Amino acid sequence: MKINLLVFILPLLSMFFSCNFIQQNTENETIYFCDAEQVVVTLNNEILIDDSLHEYGINKIRTTEKAFSGKYSILLDSTNNYGYSIKIKNIKPYDQLNVEVWEFSEIDSAKCLIVADSKEDFFYKTGSNLSKQKNGWNLIQAQFEIPIIYNGNEITIYIWNKDKKKFLLDDFKITHIHRKVDYEAFKLDKLYLNIEKNNFDRLTQIRNEAIELGILNRQDNDFLPVSTKFENKQINGKIRLKGDWTDHLYGEKWSYRLKLNENLISGMNVFSLQNPYTRGFLNEYIFHKLLEREGILTPEYRFVEVFINQKSYGVYALEEHLSQRLMNRFNKNTGVILKFDEKPFWDEMIKKEEERQMNNLASKAEIKTYGKSKDDEAILKAIEIVDLYRKQDSTFFKYLDLSQMAKYYALCDIARAYHAMGWINLRFYYDFQKNKIEPIGYDAYTATNHMTWANPYLGFTDNHLKYKKYDAESLIYQVYDSKQFNKLYFTYLEEYSDSLYITNFFDDVKTELDFLEDQIQIEFPTYDYDYKFIKKNAQEIRASLKVNKQL
Repeated sequence: MKINLLVFILPLLSMFFSCNFIQQNTENETIYFCDAEQVVVTLNNEILIDDSLHEYGINKIRTTEKAFSGKYSILLDSTNNYGYSIKIKNIKPYDQLNVEVWEFSEIDSAKCLIVADSKEDFFYKTGSNLSKQKNGWNLIQAQFEIPIIYNGNEITIYIWNKDKKKFLLDDFKITHIHRKVDYEAFKLDKLYLNIEKNNFDRLTQIRNEAIELGILNRQDNDFLPVSTKFENKQINGKIRLKGDWTDHLYGEKWSYRLKLNENLISGMNVFSLQNPYTRGFLNEYIFHKLLEREGILTPEYRFVEVFINQKSYGVYALEEHLSQRLMNRFNKNTGVILKFDEKPFWDEMIKKEEERQMNNLASKAEIKTYGKSKDDEAILKAIEIVDLYRKQDSTFFKYLDLSQMAKYYALCDIARAYHAMGWINLRFYYDFQKNKIEPIGYDAYTATNHMTWANPYLGFTDNHLKYKKYDAESLIYQVYDSKQFNKLYFTYLEEYSDSLYITNFFDDVKTELDFLEDQIQIEFPTYDYDYKFIKKNAQEIRASLKVNKQL
């Protein structure tokens, strides 16, 4: 459950024993410490201060009744519910905060809570761990690690007298351990971007507006000049922010789309750079490898270290834009790539939740092509075929490469790559020569987890019986109306769910995966790829197939 404390926390901040703390800085950590020993008299109040005249809050809750050190401590009771408070700035994901305070009570111990929150509501933790005792005082500690999705630069840490009973606090200490990234350890290819300050400021403005709105509302004029350097080759071009949801804009690590005037990598001049977190780190990469293994179209996907204005921003996923280059890599005939325009979806998403009309949006979407004029007769034919798919017209099947689609569906099951099957993520390749449509694997994962809505596999009967025709979800299941597709699909699902197939696949890619996992962990130290996931999922699919007598 997501807890939003901000509504009632902020109005109470003026009641807190709020401090500007003495700081002791080293390269890797900053220490904050407050012991309530000094005050200064103002016109209206007596204010707690330190040697540098930093203010520590109003003296009404300071007492000489008992102290852990010095003469003074802080009194909390039924009328004073909040103790020490501090805003810690310059926070980054994976930073650690170790918090401690000494507490004294004649009744019992450990009634105070140490709480951390952020204005973005990404981070809420409490701690009340009793660890040491001294002269009747109890040391209360809490440890926090800033999560990867943290999007701000400060959090508030404070003491909360939840039970509103009397106790004393003294010697509040916070150790902020700064995340250290060993950029020298990166062995990935290096891509340098140079963006002039005024243009980077514009990107920052667009990013901040997206954070406020909750999605990135892209405009035609969002592209700005950029200069790139890769393998000693310098190329000019254009850059904009990339992504839909703001997981592409966390912290300083934003996602980008680039259009270069020349090819960066063997025919590639348009591509995306994205925080690998947004596609589940190695999950997306492995899905691409599975598709490539079976000859299913999917863009090139690799990892690079990105520098912006000479500063390393760490590891990024570089993804090829869909173009003729993709068809050439798979030795396909000349054709066109098509998709549904996402605009109807995002037009609704920027509305208030109660005002959104999400039904039947795919029917309103324009069918768009990548880099091709719609005036060509073959292009118009391709659009017509995709429109048959959208209308769930059975004549679509004669234009569908059933084998390629069956392989694709089976691999989406094995990898649980169902995010790729939402209508806004669907991509099709139309072969002019064969007059056939086949799928392109793209955008298979979100940042959080694998989608589970197709348990135990797409072809399981209950999945496609629960949606009405023309629902957005029923677009996915219409292929099961084809007996030939079903036969192919279950044949491939049997093949891909075999333990030997999975073992052979990971044996082929393990050296590369181990290297990439090591490189990702330089920046994301808690990340580990779950090698068991696909194996376990394949076993569960296979067991279900047997029970349902489809194997």
